[in-house]
Amino acid sequence: MPGKFSSFTDPPVFLQTGFRTSGTWLWSRFRIDPAVMAFYEPLNEVLATLSIDQLERMRPRDAGLHHPALDEPYFAEFRPLLQGNPGGVRLFDKAFALQGYFDPPAVPNRKLQRYLQGLIDLANEKERQPVLKFTRALGRAAWLRRYFPAAIQIMLRRCPMEQFHSGWRLHQETGNPTFLMIPLYALSRAERGPLRRLCGLLDIPHIPSDIGLGECVGHYNDLARKLEIQTLIAAFLAMQLVAESLCEPHVDLVIEASCLETAPMRRLLERSIQDITGFDIDLSGFVPVRSNAPVRLPAGTEDICRQICMILKAEHPAAARRLRDMIDVPHRMQDRPPSQARAELSTGAVTGASF
Repeated sequence: MPGKFSSFTDPPVFLQTGFRTSGTWLWSRFRIDPAVMAFYEPLNEVLATLSIDQLERMRPRDAGLHHPALDEPYFAEFRPLLQGNPGGVRLFDKAFALQGYFDPPAVPNRKLQRYLQGLIDLANEKERQPVLKFTRALGRAAWLRRYFPAAIQIMLRRCPMEQFHSGWRLHQETGNPTFLMIPLYALSRAERGPLRRLCGLLDIPHIPSDIGLGECVGHYNDLARKLEIQTLIAAFLAMQLVAESLCEPHVDLVIEASCLETAPMRRLLERSIQDITGFDIDLSGFVPVRSNAPVRLPAGTEDICRQICMILKAEHPAAARRLRDMIDVPHRMQDRPPSQARAELSTGAVTGASF
């Protein structure tokens, strides 16, 4: 069903998702509406060099990411913006991807603002409502609210340890460390404050991007392959929880991925989405992906996370509280049957992972 907005200045919808949260599935529910122009991962670094041939080949069956089937390639909506040799999406810069992941609203970024406005304008020119699905913007929700105040922001979140386990499993299956590298890179961009102190604790160096973004990312890929699992978990949890705590005050709706698993909650979420966007989104086809991992974290992870809580508690108290709960709840669950413990943890805290 088309949305309630009929003019060509419909407000954009920003889907704020983390990595491995079923965000692609949620985005696909918007994309099938003919009144929507749904842009996938508009901050993904691949857009800097994307060619039409690459675009056509980028489909779920070839990605190995366990994404839902799609009628069109991931980046089909970017076709009108593709440039000739050497390729790439018009106005996109690789630095958009993670360089400013935690940028506060006071930090201007005219190039990024112009690029995102161009996507919105393209949808409006076609008299369709723009929907932009991000995984690289959770930490920038306040920035987006300042520069795109009319946008409707929806955050989808999942139990963070389930997220990490999904990324870790993909690394084991494919050898691709991207999901392990991203927290290292995003955190390392901080030059001061608690995130810089956190990098000191975890021995995450600051490698300047002026050596070349590709080379810089390569260093963090190498680091991700070398670090102990405890450090990788701690880095991911810190990035994810800080980003969520920065995002939540600026969104219009928060969706817990676990709520998509039951029909009554799906219907409630469908009504909530319709109330704020006007779109009648069908969430009935959701297929949960469950980890059979044990509740407890790998040995040594808790000590690192408690130190991170101390670093974060002054400037990021919500993130510190949630991380502390994720450490403490498994201890309270240890005498319960594993299935019951996982069910309780997945609704508000953490499931452990088998590594």
